[in-house]
Amino acid sequence: MTGAGEPRVGAEIAESPSVPEDPSASVSIQRNFGLGVANGALMKLAHAFEDPRTVLSVFVLRLTSSDAMVGLVAGIFMAGWYLPQFLVSSFVEHKKIKLPYYVLWSKIRIVSRIFMVLSVFVIGGSHPTLLFWTFLVLWTTTSLGAGFAGVPFLEIVAKTIPTKRRGSFFGVRRLIGGLLGIGAGFAAKEILAPGFPAGFPMNYGILMALATVCAGVAIYAFSKVEEPLSPVSGKRRPFMEHLRDGFGLIGGDSNYRRFLLTRVLWSLTAMAFPFYAVYAVTYLGMPDSSVGLFLSLWVGGSLLADFIWSQVIDRSGSRAGLIGSAVLALAAPIVACVVVFLPEGWGSAPGFLSRLVGTDDLDGRHVLFMSTFILNSFAFDGRLISNMTYLLEMAPPERRPTYVGLANTVTFPLALLPAAGGVLAGLTSYVWLFAAAGGFAVIGLWAVKGLMVGTGARDRKEVVTVERR
Repeated sequence: MTGAGEPRVGAEIAESPSVPEDPSASVSIQRNFGLGVANGALMKLAHAFEDPRTVLSVFVLRLTSSDAMVGLVAGIFMAGWYLPQFLVSSFVEHKKIKLPYYVLWSKIRIVSRIFMVLSVFVIGGSHPTLLFWTFLVLWTTTSLGAGFAGVPFLEIVAKTIPTKRRGSFFGVRRLIGGLLGIGAGFAAKEILAPGFPAGFPMNYGILMALATVCAGVAIYAFSKVEEPLSPVSGKRRPFMEHLRDGFGLIGGDSNYRRFLLTRVLWSLTAMAFPFYAVYAVTYLGMPDSSVGLFLSLWVGGSLLADFIWSQVIDRSGSRAGLIGSAVLALAAPIVACVVVFLPEGWGSAPGFLSRLVGTDDLDGRHVLFMSTFILNSFAFDGRLISNMTYLLEMAPPERRPTYVGLANTVTFPLALLPAAGGVLAGLTSYVWLFAAAGGFAVIGLWAVKGLMVGTGARDRKEVVTVERR
């Protein structure tokens, strides 16, 4: 899957005319832009078929009846992305070419996905506990594979996509993926409907199989990117030296520390995400097939969100995107708390929505609550795009893998907070979970507003530098 002139994994990088030092010399920005967009759109479609905030949350609830397990599966999705990245940065920072490592670690994701699909069809619904734990192990492996591939992926993007086009790059990826994802939502509604030939859990297995195919094609597309050689910091250093250097960055760069704080607070707000769909199904009485509609609402909201955020970030900078998404993070918890206190039968629902959901029992509470999926999609997409672009801007090119990897690894435990959210909901109620998410969103807005404008750490004298040995 690697092209001519690319090194074998683990081999020393040799100078090659097919991979020039100056990317403008022969590397096509437009070609790389298109391949990256195809990769992102197809990967988003894959995630739509097995979205942990909607599809998988109900799948796990049916297997375990446990809010904590629902939160754990959603948390692993992000924790697997975050956990290995600082270790990976140590391994790839001194490599002039990162693409072979992206390809290698992406293969882990595909193999794990294939076995995950097979487990659903082989184990079936007769042994739900065995199926859940098998799924959990393979889901974790899939997520870790994504995390290992994440650092080389972001480094390649930083090397091949100009700063002023990164907002559009991430936005267009998600915009096209959102269009495809709307179709995935309607497909999920039909596949999860009571009359579908394949019952539980095979219907969810079909969705996982579709996700696997899309992810495989997405990875293949990105493997064809033309990557230029990059400036590197020298030979690979011992990991403990790399670790001391990384924590030196945290101690010496106040803007980097504040950026990490905003990620902590965002994670505390996002811990409620998997429970909006669970609340709608278990407490508002909506059918499982409504999960497909929730998915379509989330993905459909992302369409408009991605267009808006990409324009905001390209024109006003990543910090503006972070502030805007922090403001919107308040909206869904407020709406959810309001719905919790509305009486049953409050208001009325349009007939077309009742037909889409497949029930005659919809009322105004259901309609109002469905807006939380659109609101959360706006907040989530804005945070995702602006978070990546701000982090790439703040890091000096030769230290970028360390900045990216460290920021993700030190915050990885927070990705498991949805499990804590499930415990909180079980010990108290969903209204307390939604209220807590809203409170952390308020603090997060304060933290984001204190971030520096511009490239941040790259232009600051207080960044700690460690002498190379």
